[in-house]
Amino acid sequence: MLKDDLVFDADEHVSEQIDIIISDSLLCPRFQTIGGTHYYPCESVVAVGQVKSSMTSEKTFMAALSNLESVKNLDRSGGGRAVDELTGEPIDPLTNHRHQMFTFVLVTGRSLSRENATTALMNFILKRDAHLWPNVILALDQYLLTYCCDAGVCPNPLDARGIASQAAEETQDLVMRFYLLLASVIEVTAVSRLPYHSYLRRMGDWTAKVYHSSVEDDPPPFLSSIVR
Repeated sequence: MLKDDLVFDADEHVSEQIDIIISDSLLCPRFQTIGGTHYYPCESVVAVGQVKSSMTSEKTFMAALSNLESVKNLDRSGGGRAVDELTGEPIDPLTNHRHQMFTFVLVTGRSLSRENATTALMNFILKRDAHLWPNVILALDQYLLTYCCDAGVCPNPLDARGIASQAAEETQDLVMRFYLLLASVIEVTAVSRLPYHSYLRRMGDWTAKVYHSSVEDDPPPFLSSIVR
C-alpha cells in the first residue's frame, strides 16, 4: 500500500500528495503518522515532483500542475522567522527564486504532444502569479519544457520571458539537461531550520500562576516581570 508524502507550513496548510520530495533532513525532521503518512516541513524542502506513467489528456496534466501548486502556495518564510542556513538571509519565496521550492512533472510513458503541452502550460501560468509556476516538465524521449530568461534557458519563473520548449529529436540528452537543472537547484536553494516559534505560536501566551516563597511585596527579580 502506497503511503502519502505531504509538505506543510507553519500556518497549518498541507499540500496535496506528492510523488517525489527532496529535502534536507539534517536541518528539519520528517514527521510520520502511525498510518505511515510522511509530512515534510516546507522550510527544508528543496524540490518536489509528480511522476506520471502517461499524460495523454490536458486534465491529467492540469491535475499534476495543481498538486505542485499546492506546494508552491505554502509559506516557506515560516511567518517571517525562517532564514537561509548558509547566509542568515530571511527566506522570501515571493521575490527570490533561490528561496522557492523547485517543482517538476516527469512523464515516463505516452504524453500530450509537445505543442499541446506547451499551450496547456501557457494557459496555466497566465492565470497565476510567477512564484506559483512549475519549473520543468519532462516527457522522457519527447520534450522538456521550462522557461527562457534574458541570459538564456533557465527554470526561474520570476525572470521568465517565455516558455522554452526543447524537443527530443533535436537533442539526445533531455534527461541529463533535466538533472543539470535539478542539481543546480539543489546546490543553491535556501533551506532553513524549523522555525519552532512560528509553528508553536498557536499555543498562545502563558497563563500559568506563579508561586514563590518571597514576601508578597518583594517577589524574586526574575519573576517580578510575570507576577501580577
